[in-house]
Amino acid sequence: MDTNLFFIVIICSFLPFLLGGITIVGWCTRNPHLVQLHPNFVPMQFNTALGFLVCGIGLLLLGVSEIQGVKVASAFILIVGGLTLFQYLTRIDCGIDQLFMKHHITIGTSHPGRMAPNTALCFILTALAFLMSASQQHSTLHILASGVLGACIFAFGAIALLGYLLQIQPAYGWGYLTKMAIPTALGFGCVGVGLLAFSSYLWIPLDITIRAEATVVVFCIGIMMASLLTVAIHYIQRDRQLMTQLQVSHQSLLQEVSDRREAEGAVQRSREELRNLSNRLQLVREEEKTHIAREIHDELGQALTALKMDLMFLEEGLGKEPTLCRERIQRMSQLVDDTVQSIQRICFQLRPKILDLFGLQEAMEWQAQDFEKRTKIHCVMCFDPEPIQLDQSQTVGVFRVFQETLSNVARHAKATAIHIGLTQGHEFIELRVQDNGVGISSFQIEDSQSLGLIGMRERILHLGGTMTIQGSTNQGTDIQFTIPRRFS
Repeated sequence: MDTNLFFIVIICSFLPFLLGGITIVGWCTRNPHLVQLHPNFVPMQFNTALGFLVCGIGLLLLGVSEIQGVKVASAFILIVGGLTLFQYLTRIDCGIDQLFMKHHITIGTSHPGRMAPNTALCFILTALAFLMSASQQHSTLHILASGVLGACIFAFGAIALLGYLLQIQPAYGWGYLTKMAIPTALGFGCVGVGLLAFSSYLWIPLDITIRAEATVVVFCIGIMMASLLTVAIHYIQRDRQLMTQLQVSHQSLLQEVSDRREAEGAVQRSREELRNLSNRLQLVREEEKTHIAREIHDELGQALTALKMDLMFLEEGLGKEPTLCRERIQRMSQLVDDTVQSIQRICFQLRPKILDLFGLQEAMEWQAQDFEKRTKIHCVMCFDPEPIQLDQSQTVGVFRVFQETLSNVARHAKATAIHIGLTQGHEFIELRVQDNGVGISSFQIEDSQSLGLIGMRERILHLGGTMTIQGSTNQGTDIQFTIPRRFS
């Protein structure tokens, strides 16, 4: 072998061997200075260092024509690089990334311990170049292929180095995958030069001029192929990223459309509920007016009519029948008392005076006792011992919500007992009504025709509070109101 070419091959085999050995020592001793040039730079992975160690040995054996050793080294490098590339392509973990070393430095690494995809490709090309160079019959095709592969390996390393120097990330890192380290790029540059030198040696039977031209052509072909492949992969990765961004944007748009439709549906349901509630309020108002008119007509009207008839009788019989006059006067007195009670009852229905006289707790106790007498549903009350101080609107609002809750229990729950709790905190009061009835369903809670619940919810929202309802089949319903305190 030519002395100069042999010297180049030996130097190019020693440098990758040295890089791999130093990095392996760094990983084994957990010394980051031997693994990465700078704390912010990508480390050379352990498998990469091991591959360089074998590459250096294989290149040295190629220089001294130890063909069997070169083939063994080629097989090892091909397996490591091929399995790694297989993992990237199929997203299947073969378990080789941390087979020899658990990695504690993962800067610029998509998978702990996994070498970069361009590193794995260079190892595959190195193995193929070794096999071409170690062939028993060095045909022109073998020599040309070996030289082109060596030039490609050199080009991949040079492109990565230029990427670091010019801060062009796609030159040394393909997408989000592991980046090629700077020492790795230097190592492949040496391996590529060594393979080119050995390829030039194989051209020795040719004329010197032709051999130089052939080497230059091979070198240019390799550089061009590596550059085109790097650019192609960059554009493929960019297109994939764009597609991923488009998919994310599409999903986001679909989600936004779905959210908007749900919001529109909620607004539509809210409008329907408000319309139903408004209609119900109108009906209730008319029913109340009719009820009050009937009460006044039936009770007060009849009482006043009877009083008028008695007065007429007294006017006619005054002085003639004193005994009957006294009886009529007594009956008129009793009728006046009954009328006063009727007026008090009607006024209490319009606004319980007990709220003003005794407060919210006493009014609720009276309402619960009256409810128990009318419905035979046992009421257990647990109220805060301290008086609850609220402004007038809140007091009336809480009392009306409590009345509506009891009314719903009487109409729908089929309960035999209810538990009523009224507690207060520094900023909130809590009213809780639990029954042991059939239990309200989620459909009934959300039904836009459940006007009683909607009215209660609207009243609580008007007070700035919240209402939660939970129901279990045949285990009852639990309604909880939380209202912020506003002191009068």
